Amino acid sequence: MMNERRAWWFLGFLILLPIGCGGGSGSSGFDARALEEQAIARALREQSCIRLQATGQVICPLGAQSPANATGEVVVRAPMGAALTCVQGAADCSLVFVLDVGPLASGYSVGIAVRRPDQVRPWHVVLEPRMLVAAGQVELEAEISASEVLSEGGPVPLQVAVLLFAGPPPAVPERVGALAETGAEIVFVGAPLLPAPAGFVSESSDGSDRGSGR
Repeated sequence: MMNERRAWWFLGFLILLPIGCGGGSGSSGFDARALEEQAIARALREQSCIRLQATGQVICPLGAQSPANATGEVVVRAPMGAALTCVQGAADCSLVFVLDVGPLASGYSVGIAVRRPDQVRPWHVVLEPRMLVAAGQVELEAEISASEVLSEGGPVPLQVAVLLFAGPPPAVPERVGALAETGAEIVFVGAPLLPAPAGFVSESSDGSDRGSGR
């Protein structure tokens, strides 16, 4: 009976162990990615910051206002939204952010990652981390291949994440399945952004889209 109990305890440990791991390969990496996707969806839905216990990573919504439950953390806002401009025939599109970075930003680095919101393709780090000098307004611009946001059927939505790293800019992989793989301490994720050929659609402060042709 004692040996049987030990066998069941050991089996339970093996089943629970992958859930406690924050990354790696196999099922543990899949579990970490699933938990991150749930946190992103909840952060956008509740407009509040979510801390993942497994990794310590904080995921917040990117909007015009400060997210809830961000006390003690660096806060990033996008008061004017983001502009994603795709000129017809050009190889690259331009993503421009004017971010309002709150206090405590000193000593942090910032980068940008994008993906299609269907979660099938990995996140693409389109702006390598760079040092934040101080709090205040910071303009970030990144080039994105037009093939990532335009298809034969028309424009494709793009989800943007602002990555904050504690300390000097680290080296990060160009493509990751989960944002936790970049090592970012705090992540601000926006609602999907829809580009338009030869024009742009910018994300408004209430999360809706407004278009402008050229």
